[in-house]
Amino acid sequence: IVCVGNLRPEKDTLNLLAAMTQVLCQIPQAHLLLVGGFGDPAYSDRARAEVIARKMTQAVTFLGPRDDVPQLLPSCDVAVLSSVAEGFPLAMLEYGAAGLATVSTRVGACAEILENGRVGFVVPPSASDELASAIVTLLRSRDLRERLGAAFKSRVEREYGEQKIVNEITEVYRRALSA
Repeated sequence: IVCVGNLRPEKDTLNLLAAMTQVLCQIPQAHLLLVGGFGDPAYSDRARAEVIARKMTQAVTFLGPRDDVPQLLPSCDVAVLSSVAEGFPLAMLEYGAAGLATVSTRVGACAEILENGRVGFVVPPSASDELASAIVTLLRSRDLRERLGAAFKSRVEREYGEQKIVNEITEVYRRALSA
């Protein structure tokens, strides 16, 4: 399981850790990779303390900031975004580009990116039970992970890919020049 995002209250890593406790009860071999900077030192310390208090030091790895996220993601099975506030998170597009089955909270543009649950799971923010349930469902079904990952990848390529953006920019210039 991977979560890409700086450790800040908005990313609600504490909720993800609560969900991870439930995931481990059902799938003891599960492992969570937290990728991102320690944007809020007090919150980062709190997250680390939570991992220790929940006895999950063997199941959670803090990788810190990385510049190889696109290379790291294909080694994961499930991607998660547990935020309570978002705009349009780049991590979601990275998850889709990697073809990862994804679980996200319904904040910002996340539900739209996941086509309101058609290409990934969307759960309410701060709902650790629902977050855990979605993660467990994906971990238990390789077929579902592969189907959702492929559908999400296709969506990201189609709607947010390089060619789509180039076409949109070209259209803006075409209209501006013809005005």
